[in-house]
Amino acid sequence: MYENLRGATIVIGREEGKSRLIVAVSKDGKTYTGAIGAEGCVPNCVSRYKPVEQSGHCQIAVAADGTLTVSNLKANNSTYINGVEVLSKRASAGSTIELGMFRFKVSLTAVLNAATKMVPQPVKEVDIRPLEKVYDEYHDNLLAITKRTQRINNARNFSTVLTMGSGIARFLPSLNQFADIFMLMFFTGLVILLVCVYLLFADKSAEKRDRVTLEFQKKYACPDCGYFLGNRPYHLLIQQDNCPNPKCRAKFIK
Repeated sequence: MYENLRGATIVIGREEGKSRLIVAVSKDGKTYTGAIGAEGCVPNCVSRYKPVEQSGHCQIAVAADGTLTVSNLKANNSTYINGVEVLSKRASAGSTIELGMFRFKVSLTAVLNAATKMVPQPVKEVDIRPLEKVYDEYHDNLLAITKRTQRINNARNFSTVLTMGSGIARFLPSLNQFADIFMLMFFTGLVILLVCVYLLFADKSAEKRDRVTLEFQKKYACPDCGYFLGNRPYHLLIQQDNCPNPKCRAKFIK
């Protein structure tokens, strides 16, 4: 939690004019500012925030490991953590900070929540190269299913032609000498036709296609958020730099 605040410094103080609580986050050379509460909610005992000097009542330093340190910024300020006055002290996200002689209460969680919304989330990098194999397997499976169905249909069509052709030829006077051959061809075609009809009725290609597609949709997804990346072939997918999910936007390693 608060991953995007690691290494940041958060200054809080009273907003001049509107007397709201200002939260100013400095990170990577940039400063992001926002306000908490309604106008007039912060008393004058809380030192005002000065954007030019980047100063206020107190400062919250977020270490790289997520550790929080609250420091009083001015000698004439009063800053309390969970009821104890401090100059600088470690704190937890659930701590309560009190500012000034009237001990204006501030939830550290509220400050961190406001700050994390201001700072852009770090862009994750995810390796999508394994997805090439996922797409190739899916494509090969669909091709195998299609070819099997085509073979059955081709054999059925052949048997139909063989059966009808030999049946007609058998009754032609000029071909009576080949009657036995045509009869054999007729029954051969009939057997093939019956086998094809059975195979078509017993065929599970539709179920297999659905199963293969469902598995593909689970695997052909962003490694970070699990968002399905569509039916685009891998060579087209790698033309995209980021996950299309607006809530993720992870950068693709390809």
